[in-house]
Amino acid sequence: MSKQKGAVLLSAVVVAAASFVLAQQQPGAGGPSLAALLNQRQQTLQELVDLARSNHEQGEGSLETLIAAESELLEARLDAATTPQERIAIRRSQLRLAVRLEEGVSALAENGDGAPTDVMKARVGRLNAQVELLREEQKQ
Repeated sequence: MSKQKGAVLLSAVVVAAASFVLAQQQPGAGGPSLAALLNQRQQTLQELVDLARSNHEQGEGSLETLIAAESELLEARLDAATTPQERIAIRRSQLRLAVRLEEGVSALAENGDGAPTDVMKARVGRLNAQVELLREEQKQ
């Protein structure tokens, strides 16, 4: 599968998941609770990560698509976190993910398959993850 097809697949899954969630919402008190929606979002994103990982392992999906799905899942988990310890653990996972992306993009650039701007963007993403982790740790 090409990167473009992978991106289209990822977009289609995200749109379908969002549409499903919106269709399930009922106006007023009869709708799902916030906790239920947060849980449903995490479950859908986990399925998306599993699909993206499977595609990547079979050579049909890009590392960038997998990392984007993992990043979105971590953001959803962060949104649902209820304790400082949970938030710190998620921020650490985000940092590990950002480091993995930076290393992957750097390797591509070294082989002539990536642009220097991509390396800089990945570095900024890693720095942002480090900053957010430190902020969470300093709140305690």
